[in-house]
Amino acid sequence: MASIIRYGSARLLASKESSPGELASMGTVSDISFGFSINREEVKSMGYESIVHAIASPPSVQVKFNYMISDMENEELLGFPVTSQESIVLGRSIVHDIKPIDLAFVVTEGGEDFDSLSGTKKQEIKVCLIKNAYISNYSICLSPKGIPKASVSLVGDDMIFKIFKKK
Repeated sequence: MASIIRYGSARLLASKESSPGELASMGTVSDISFGFSINREEVKSMGYESIVHAIASPPSVQVKFNYMISDMENEELLGFPVTSQESIVLGRSIVHDIKPIDLAFVVTEGGEDFDSLSGTKKQEIKVCLIKNAYISNYSICLSPKGIPKASVSLVGDDMIFKIFKKK
């Protein structure tokens, strides 16, 4: 049976450069996908008939998401210059000294809205944390109605899954 994630039950959070260790919610995210790939090589020893599939390099973690551009808060979380002071006066380009970010995809157990987690019943919050994610692709397109939509792809160093339980 497939589970359904309702609106309000999932969030994409990003680390803030101005406040290390703090995560902020990314707004107007319409979809997200993430995964990893592992490069393996076949190794066979003399005298043994089994083949070992050894990991050749660390896993590659990929994250892709789309969002509607509205107030430039997402771009600020991604590390882009968003004010005229940053872009014009300081002469920073959009790719100037972009630092990696941490991303967290958070889902509640029963699809409840995050605002209702202060209730008395037990809750599970499932978290997928992507560490040190670098932007590999950023593009903007306009919908037929003229709404700007950004597509972002990132490659991270590591992926961690954790379940937090409220008792």
